[in-house]
Amino acid sequence: MRLRNLILTMTAAVAAITSQAGGWAYGFDAGIGVQAPTGGAADLIKTTVNFGAGLEGGYSGLRLKAGFTYGQPTIRIDNPFGVFDASGRDLQLNKSRNLSNFTVSLMAGYRVKVSDRVAVTPLAGAYYSRLSWTVNDIEWSKNEAGHDVFAVINATDVALGSWSWRVQADVDIKLHGQFVDKTRYTSSLRISPWVAGLRWGGALATPARGACVGLTVAYAGLFTTLR
Repeated sequence: MRLRNLILTMTAAVAAITSQAGGWAYGFDAGIGVQAPTGGAADLIKTTVNFGAGLEGGYSGLRLKAGFTYGQPTIRIDNPFGVFDASGRDLQLNKSRNLSNFTVSLMAGYRVKVSDRVAVTPLAGAYYSRLSWTVNDIEWSKNEAGHDVFAVINATDVALGSWSWRVQADVDIKLHGQFVDKTRYTSSLRISPWVAGLRWGGALATPARGACVGLTVAYAGLFTTLR
């Protein structure tokens, strides 16, 4: 009897994993989230709010997902590239303390049905994060009172790129489902905690390396073809 119950339990578990998708699937999500840098990355930028979207596709439980986010974090360092004159005065300063941060991720994972209303998709893959902003090149002189003053002589657009890894879990809570011909459409509230590596170097006076921890809340729509 125990062996029979064990077999039935295992069969039910396998069925829960494999029966949730049915066939080819494709979908999207869009939402808002927050990301917090850690380690050396936290010395360069502050925590920020991001807007994001994603596209996914796959067969049965297998998933391939491309994600995009945009935010404007605040930079902590006035002269991040360390450009000084012989007296140690800044020769370059940020035009604005808010940077544009665009990220792209490409991940693969497997969707597991936990219950009739909840599914979880662990994902892992590559992550690219790009910071871009404008710095002012400045020149120092003496005013009539003999004080040091500076003037902006040029503005330069700069950018930093970071290629690294990202791991994520999409937790989908079903909101609504309907059938359209031979396709099932499911709308869900998607909660996605994630962690990604960051490695900004280039011409920075001090390379910024660390990780970024984030949480995204989104609306997700999934189309599944029926077998």
